[in-house]
Amino acid sequence: MCRGVKDATVTPGWIGALRAVDDHPLLWDFTDDLGYLTFSSAPNTPEAVIVRLYEVHLKVCSHWRPFSKYVNHLPRNGLIPLLTGGMGMLAQGPLQVVRAYQEAVDGLLETSLVKHDLTQKPVLKAILLEESFVVAEAFDASEVLAG
Repeated sequence: MCRGVKDATVTPGWIGALRAVDDHPLLWDFTDDLGYLTFSSAPNTPEAVIVRLYEVHLKVCSHWRPFSKYVNHLPRNGLIPLLTGGMGMLAQGPLQVVRAYQEAVDGLLETSLVKHDLTQKPVLKAILLEESFVVAEAFDASEVLAG
C-alpha cells in the first residue's frame, strides 16, 4: 500500500526485482533544490553541446527521466537555433542534474546557474519495479506466502 503518491508509472507484467530507494533521479524533482541554467555565448559546434548534454543526462538520470524533461525543448526549430542565437535558458530542473549539465558543457558555452532553494523538502521514497516505479511518502508491505 502506498500513501502520498507523487509520481508513478506501473505497467502490468512480470516483476523480477523490487528495490526501495531514498536517493534516486525519480525523487529529485520533489526533494532537490531547483536549478536554472542559462547561457550567454554561441558555441562553435552546437551539436557538441547537445551530445554532451545527452551523454551526461543518461549518466545521471539513466532512462528514468526523459532528456526533454529538463533540457529546453520549447524552441520551435530545436536546440541548434537556440544555441546559435547565443543566449537563453538551456535547462531547468533538480539542482544536481542541472549542475551536471553545466559541467558537461564547460568550455563550450558561457553559462550561469541560478539556484532556487526549496522551502520544504518532503521525505519521499521510491519503489523501483524493473522499468516501473512509484514515488510516495510511505509504503506499507506485508509478506504474502504462496500455498
